[in-house]
This record gives sequence, C-alpha cells and structure tokens, in this order.
Amino acid sequence: MVRVFYRLASLTSITLLSSGVLLYKTQYLDPNDFGVVRIGRAVLMTAAISIDYLAHLRHVEGGTEKYEEIKSQVSDLFLHFDETPLGAASLAQVHRAVLRDGQTVAVKVQHPKVQTQSKKDIFLMEILLHVVKVVFPKFEFMWLVDEAKKNLPLELDFLNEGRNAERMAAMVSHFPFLKIPKIHWDLSTERVLVMEYMEGGQVNNKDYMEQNKIDVHQVSCALGKLYSEMIFVHGFVHCDPHPGNVLVRNNPKTNSPEIILLDHGLYQVRWSGTNAEGSITSLALT
Repeated sequence: MVRVFYRLASLTSITLLSSGVLLYKTQYLDPNDFGVVRIGRAVLMTAAISIDYLAHLRHVEGGTEKYEEIKSQVSDLFLHFDETPLGAASLAQVHRAVLRDGQTVAVKVQHPKVQTQSKKDIFLMEILLHVVKVVFPKFEFMWLVDEAKKNLPLELDFLNEGRNAERMAAMVSHFPFLKIPKIHWDLSTERVLVMEYMEGGQVNNKDYMEQNKIDVHQVSCALGKLYSEMIFVHGFVHCDPHPGNVLVRNNPKTNSPEIILLDHGLYQVRWSGTNAEGSITSLALT
C-alpha cells in the first residue's frame, strides 16, 4: 500500500503542485491546508533521478519521434558531474558540473516521466475539478485546467526557459544588482538546460544575510524596483519568485547586495510594448 501511495503521489505531483500554486496565488486556498500538494512536493524533493538518466538522454522516445537530446555521453561533456542534486522539484532537478574548459555550470535535468505523464496529469486534474464542481457548485476551478494546458508545455520546454532568461536579462540590464545565469546553448535541449553556476543564499535566509553582512533593506528595495519594472514597464513578469528561485549575495567590490533570479520557465505577458501605456492606465484603474 505504501508503494502504491508513493507512486500515486509521484505521478500526480505535477497536477497537484500546479493546482496548489495557482490556488494559492489567487487566494482560493492556503497551500498549508492543501495536504496532497505538500505530499507531492515532498515526494519529488526526495525522489532524485539517477545520473544514469543523463547518459540515456542521448536518444529518447518522444511520442512517435526519436530525437537527440545531448550530443555525446556525460563523460565527454563534463570533467566532473555531481551526482547529488543541488535541488529537486516537481519537473526537474539541478546538478553542479564542470565543463571540459573548466567552467562551473548548473545542469537542469527534466525528470524522465514528466513529458509522458503531463497529459495524463491534466486529464486527472480535469476529472478532479469536475468532481469539485459537483460537490461545491459555487467554486469555479475549471480555469485551472486551461492554465495547466497553456503553461505546462512551456515549463517543460527548457529552450523556452533559456529564451525567457535572456529576454529578461536584456530588459533589465540597467540594474547592476540583478544577475541572471547565462545559457550554454550548445549544450542545452528541451529537457536539459546548462547554465552559468551562481552561488547565493535564499532571499528568506536571515542568518545567511547577517553572516554575509547583506543589507535587507537594500534587497527589499531592489526586489521592488525589479518587479515594478517587470509589471509596469515591460509587462513581462516572472511568475515563480519563491525563495529557492531568488538568491542573494554580497558583491565584495561594491559592498552592495546582488539578486540572482533563477527558473525562468513561467512568465506572464501582461501586454506588448505597443500598448504598454494604455495597459498601465487600465491596470491602475482596476
């Protein structure tokens, strides 16, 4: 029974976690009360995939098409590859590695069953939400299915994440405090993203900030400027700014804090550049 439950939580974690995040962001439910979501997250945080998976990514069955995910074996690409991930989440996990030229990189690897399981997860979500609607007619949650159908394919495409990262870096290049890892396009695919490795403490880690003499007020001001720029100037908004994706560190040369923004898989486009002024006015009036 435990094995069955473990497998169920693992396979449905994308659906449950995505639903929980969307509900939390729209203030329908507190994720602390959404127990199944927390189970799904806990399972995926501990069920790290094996390094052997990388070696088998060279040829992967993608629906009816076979395509090359990485051009050579892991040993040919890296001098060193840490088997223990730096972090794991519902869709992927991240490893630290060293390239042949000595550069330290972060390698984001998609979990092996995510691509094939995502459609089943969305179908399961649709069934569950139909049940919720029958039991609680006043609660309209079917929009979650539409959001999942729109956003999951984007999050599962790591090349899209790389493009988002570069777009954001270009948009806010005038902010010296913001650091976004550079993408190694020659080593990246839809399921493997290789990027510059950056170290820092999570933005909610007060002990880390105190130990490294990072000014919390400066960090807060910088985050305010960054998200104001995203929302009111560009209309291109990073939608997953949890502490694991927002790191801070102190620049020893300037003695000022830097913010490292990670995980660019999910963005919301509020408006295009041609109608930004009108959209800002409309947003201010709502």
